[in-house]
Amino acid sequence: MTNAERVTVTHAVGEVTIRARVAPEHVEMAETVMRVMIKDGLAFDPETGQMEVQDGLERLARCEPMWWGFSEATPQPVEGGYELVTPDFLADPPARGDDLTPMLDIRAKMQDVILAAGTGEAQTYASDRVILANGWREAEELVMIRSEPTPDDSGWFIQPSDARPDREWEVEDLEALPAWMLLRERPETVWAMCLPADCVALTRPGRILSIVDDEDRLLAENIEY
Repeated sequence: MTNAERVTVTHAVGEVTIRARVAPEHVEMAETVMRVMIKDGLAFDPETGQMEVQDGLERLARCEPMWWGFSEATPQPVEGGYELVTPDFLADPPARGDDLTPMLDIRAKMQDVILAAGTGEAQTYASDRVILANGWREAEELVMIRSEPTPDDSGWFIQPSDARPDREWEVEDLEALPAWMLLRERPETVWAMCLPADCVALTRPGRILSIVDDEDRLLAENIEY
């Protein structure tokens, strides 16, 4: 998709204007991000140790990032207001860019997976750790198994589909990566990372072949982009 296929979305509150650049199919979601970003809401105040009502415009003025599913959007002061920027994980090295399309595209795919599987959502964030077993880069099909996530750990374990399900891997046979790095090599695994614990997903490049629950009941199959 080229820059010519991007549109600029704006949202104004009083004299404050926020703008973002997105692909046309994500305009509605971008507008939602903007509305949520400036909305008053409860947030933890480290000074008082309590949940306090925070003014959305004050948060905007502080340029606080807001998580939107897997990734985040951050307001950046520009002439006439603020522009939203987000990490571009596919850039080398990763950098922030003014195109929200990658963030919104991941979010849309995750929503599709949850809708297809009919489960609740248990979000994985870009910086969360994922554990992968040797051979995952070369394997055509991968099995994704999730245990209960903890702070900074997604709970996801990924191994080649031809490995024994009950195999006990040695520490030296495992690799820990932040979730965002999977976008570069196996992006379909990231689409499935919104599934809750005890779900198992089978993937191959560009496709989620199946999702089952902890009783091996099929929840969804053949999700492809």
